[in-house]
Amino acid sequence: MVTILGIHPGHDAGAALIKNGKVVAAVDEERFTRKKHWGGDYPKNSVDFVLKFGGVSIKDVDYVSMPSKKFSKMELIKIGIRYLRYPKILMNRVTKIKEKSVGYGYHLGIIKKGLYNHFGKINVKIVGVDHHIAHAASAYYTSKFRNPAILTLDGVGGAISGSVNIVEDGKIKRISSTLEPGSLGHFYEALTEGLGFWVNNDEYKVMGMAAYGDWKIGGYNELRWLAPVVDGINFKRRKNWNIYSTYKNNYWYVHLGESAFVKVLIDKYGKLNVAASGQRVLEDLIIEWVKNVIRKTGKKEFCLAGGVFLNIKANKRIRDELGVKVYPFPHAGDGGLSVGSALYVNSKVEPNFKTERLKTLSLGPEYSNEEIEEDLKKYSGKVTYKKVDNISEEAAKQIAKGKIVGWFQGRMEYGPRALGNRSILTNPSEKRYSDKVNIEVKFREEWRPFCPSMTEKGKRYLVNSEDDAWFMVTSFDVPKEKIKEIEGIVHVDGTTRPQIVEKETNERYWKLINEVDKITGIPVVLNTSFNVKGEPIVCSPKDALNNFLNCGMEYLAIGDFLVKKSPIPN
Repeated sequence: MVTILGIHPGHDAGAALIKNGKVVAAVDEERFTRKKHWGGDYPKNSVDFVLKFGGVSIKDVDYVSMPSKKFSKMELIKIGIRYLRYPKILMNRVTKIKEKSVGYGYHLGIIKKGLYNHFGKINVKIVGVDHHIAHAASAYYTSKFRNPAILTLDGVGGAISGSVNIVEDGKIKRISSTLEPGSLGHFYEALTEGLGFWVNNDEYKVMGMAAYGDWKIGGYNELRWLAPVVDGINFKRRKNWNIYSTYKNNYWYVHLGESAFVKVLIDKYGKLNVAASGQRVLEDLIIEWVKNVIRKTGKKEFCLAGGVFLNIKANKRIRDELGVKVYPFPHAGDGGLSVGSALYVNSKVEPNFKTERLKTLSLGPEYSNEEIEEDLKKYSGKVTYKKVDNISEEAAKQIAKGKIVGWFQGRMEYGPRALGNRSILTNPSEKRYSDKVNIEVKFREEWRPFCPSMTEKGKRYLVNSEDDAWFMVTSFDVPKEKIKEIEGIVHVDGTTRPQIVEKETNERYWKLINEVDKITGIPVVLNTSFNVKGEPIVCSPKDALNNFLNCGMEYLAIGDFLVKKSPIPN
C-alpha cells in the first residue's frame, strides 16, 4: 500500500492524503486560519489533519507530492521561444523567476522548510507534478470515465493556462497546451476586476450578475477583441494584445490595462450588460474550443479542471449544446491541486492504479456530540440548546416554516461548495425566504442566486438532469411550469445549480430533505454555504456558533443538538 501526502502551498493552499489509491482526507488551510484563500506558505494545519485522520505519521508517508514541476533546460528554451511573441509577459516571468517568487524551486523550498519545522529531519521523497497535469489528474482519477478527453483552463500555472489531454493505457497524455498569454482565465479576471470585484475570488459574482444583463448590447465585439482567440485546440492572444496588458506585481495579478478597458465599456453599455457580454464571450470561446477538440479526438466524454471550469454556465453549454458528457472536478480551482498531484504520483508508482469515481466530498474534520456540547457550554447565556432524538426531523419542521437553519453535521466538505455538512438551509418555495437569507444572514448582494439540494424525486424540477449531479458544478434549466414551486432557488435566467443527495452517501441530510418533502410536498431545500460574506465556510463548532450568533440565522442543528439564541435580558 502506497501512502502519498499531497501539499499545495500556493493560493488556496491545502493538503490531501491518498492511501491505496483512495482519497482519505483533504482540506484547504483557509478553514483553519479563517482567512479566505489563504496561501503562499506551508499549510501546517491541513497536513496535521490529513495525517491524523488517516491514522499515519509522517514516517509512514512514501511520497510528498506538490503541483509544481522542475523544467529541463530544453523545456525552458521551448517555453521561452513560444513567449517571444509576448515580450512584456516574458519579462514579467523572468523577473519573477529571478526573484524566486514562483516556480518549482520556490514551492519546493516552502515545503522542505515547512516539513523540517513541523517534523524535524525526515527522509521522504518530494515529487513535483506539472500544475496542469495535477489539474487533469484531479478530474480524471476521480471520474467514472475510462477514455475521456481531459481539459484544463485557469489563469496560469507552470507557464501555461490550459491543456488538452487524452488517456493512453490508463495514463494521462498531454496533446496540446496554451501559454499564459492566451489565458482565458486572465480574460475573465480582467472582466471581474473591471466590474469592481476581487480577482481570484469574485468571478462567480460576475457569472451571477451576467444573467441580469443583455449580452447583445454589452460590448460583445470589443470584449471578444480583448479575449484570446481559438487556435485549433489551443488559445492564443492577438498580436497587438500587449498594448492593453499591464501587470502589477502583487499577491494576485492585477490586470490594470485590461480592466481599464472594461471600465470604458461599462460607461458606454452599463455594468450588467458588460457582465453579460463578458460571460457570453467566455462561453462562446469555450464552445468553439471544445468543438475543435471533439473533431481532433473524437471524444464524447470530458473531464474538466482548472478554475475556469467553476463557471457552471459554460459547463452547462458544453453538455447541452455539444451533446457530450462532462465531469468537472468539484474543487476545480487551485485548491484541488493537493489531491490532483497526489493522485498523479499514485498513478506513476502503482502500475495497476485505477480511477475511482468520487461520490462524496466529505473529506474534512468532524466533531463528536461530546466535543460539540463542550463548546455549547462555553456559550451559556448566549444560546439555549437541547439534544434531540431525530435532528433531521426537528430541523425539517423549522425549514418547512421558512425558518433559517444552520446545518452542521459530519465531515466538512472539501472545496468551495457546501453540500449538506456545513450548510445554511431554508424553504425554497418562496423568494422572500431566499431574500431574507441574502440580507439578514449572508450580508451579500440581493441579486446573488441560491442553490437547491434535492433527493432523486427533485429531478422533476430539472430539464435533462444527470444521474450524478452531486456537487453543484453545473446548472440545469427548470421547467417553466415548475419555477413558481421553487422560486427561491431559480435564477433570473430560469436555471438552477443542484445537488442531488443520495441516501447512501449522506443519510442524515437525505432524511432531512425527505422530511421536508413529507411536510411541504417539495423534496428540495435551499442550501447555501455556512459562512457570511468574506469568510471561509465554517469548520469547527466554535466557528459555527460565532457565525450563528452574528447573523439572522434562527436555528442551529449541530450534531444532535438543536440550538436557539438566548433571549436578550431586559
